[in-house]
Amino acid sequence: MKNLSSKIVITVAIFFYGGLALNAYIDANNSNPLLNENPIQNFSNENVKHAKPILYIYNFHSTRRCISCVAIENTTTQALEKYFKKEVDEGRIKRFIINVDEKENKKLVERYEVYGTALYLVRSYKGKENTIDLTAEGFKYAKNKPEILLEVLKEKISENLK
Repeated sequence: MKNLSSKIVITVAIFFYGGLALNAYIDANNSNPLLNENPIQNFSNENVKHAKPILYIYNFHSTRRCISCVAIENTTTQALEKYFKKEVDEGRIKRFIINVDEKENKKLVERYEVYGTALYLVRSYKGKENTIDLTAEGFKYAKNKPEILLEVLKEKISENLK
């Protein structure tokens, strides 16, 4: 029984510290090619009319991140790399990872009324904007059934690029 308890404690510690290390790596390497430009720049250009729909993907998070929050972000990255690399490269999909606690993100946080972890798809087309909140699906599937969230993202992103 002691060996089992020790193994459980070690496993939990590995996941916890692994998540912290991953978070530190993500914060230190803002050169992610899936992160296009400054989201506030898009915020100020909201009335631009595009020839084709543009999809903005926002992964909101707070400074202190949980395993589910990181899993939502990772699954979103996986979906974009696996199914939508061409659209990301063409600029039809613009992805942003936003810390809601940072002062420079205040306008965006207030615009979408997000104060913690959230996953939003925002379709911009012909001067109109449509927001899809996938936060519930993210929390429901990202950690334990990421393949389901991957399919939800594939379906919703495809549908909103039309």
